[in-house]
Amino acid sequence: MEPRAASANSPAARKKAEKAEKKLAKEKEKWQLYIDYLHRHITIVTSKYIIWEKNDFDLFKEAVEKAQRLDEKDQSNADTLAKLKLRLEILETKKYFSECNMFKKYFDFITRMRQLNLIAKDLIKVCKKAKLEPKPIEELERYFNVWKDLVSPKFNISVLEPNSEDFTMGHPGMKYVRWLCLFRTILFLGNKFMDKASELTDIPLLAGGEFVGFNLSEDQQVICERFEGLYRLKTSKKLPGQIKAPKVLKRLEDDREDKYKLPGETSYLTFKIPKAPKKHKGKGKGAKEAKGKGTGKGKK
Repeated sequence: MEPRAASANSPAARKKAEKAEKKLAKEKEKWQLYIDYLHRHITIVTSKYIIWEKNDFDLFKEAVEKAQRLDEKDQSNADTLAKLKLRLEILETKKYFSECNMFKKYFDFITRMRQLNLIAKDLIKVCKKAKLEPKPIEELERYFNVWKDLVSPKFNISVLEPNSEDFTMGHPGMKYVRWLCLFRTILFLGNKFMDKASELTDIPLLAGGEFVGFNLSEDQQVICERFEGLYRLKTSKKLPGQIKAPKVLKRLEDDREDKYKLPGETSYLTFKIPKAPKKHKGKGKGAKEAKGKGTGKGKK
């Protein structure tokens, strides 16, 4: 006779379940660090961008216009971050330091989101290693890859299509508004990635988390709490080794117009997301910028 399989309540089965639970708890500690880091730092960059868009965008437009006029070799609109950086160098050479600061603030946002993109990459790696569901990981990779494209210095944003029907890339105002659309799209991708990563790992965003809410300003705390409400876990599921599924809470609902919501929370003033981002391989013509070498501690 063949030996009977151990019942679910047998000592062997309980021991196996406990071992799996401990292993999962250890894995979730790692995942939690990535989720918390993204939650905290997307909060910080969002708060800083809101202030910049409200107070400095008009000055940024003037700086863009002046830099274009001063560019003796190329009078066309800047369509890559690399070209915008060259225009910054022109302003520095001509000693227009006030205008330079407008550019530098914008590039600081891009740098922060480029660093967070590397954190997102590492999170995908650990999710694959833990053999979590492949389809949600593929969705994460899609958001990650488009995000990576958009923070690349050589990416040509003139090929993108605005979500608004009020204007196209050929509209005169898009010389300036394209930079709002670009960064809002990057924030949108960061938000989507954060939401889907939380859902995949079953780790909720918690504004009061040990590594999330410390030393945030009052405005940043409000944004942090809003992310917690917006991206609550939609479903209750058990991960491999998990005894009970977590409790599901209702997501925050907001009926206000999109323009009154956080940048990146909706598709307002963003570009349409490409369905098939370019692969980042090879060193031929059009190859992307070399990968960064880590992020160190995040800035505030």
